[in-house]
Amino acid sequence: MSDRAADMVEPTRVVVVGTVALNGGDAALLAAQIQVVRSALGEVEVSVFDFQGESTARRYQDLDIHPSFVSTHGAAGLADRGALIIGWLECWLRRSS
Repeated sequence: MSDRAADMVEPTRVVVVGTVALNGGDAALLAAQIQVVRSALGEVEVSVFDFQGESTARRYQDLDIHPSFVSTHGAAGLADRGALIIGWLECWLRRSS
């Protein structure tokens, strides 16, 4: 593979779902997960879907954090989860093109 072709290779993308990174323990687990993945795969793009995504994104501005589309609130949040999933897919597709 030529140097130019190597430069054009898309980075591996990793998605972490279901975190609560504002919780100190979960933040430590998330940092460890990212470190292990990067050790194994090299530089990767990491997207995190956090239960408190908006607050977490303000605190961890170096990470690509979104509100989680997984909920512990049962069917009550189904419409909201659907909207978040659609928004996430739109965001992901825009970044891929």
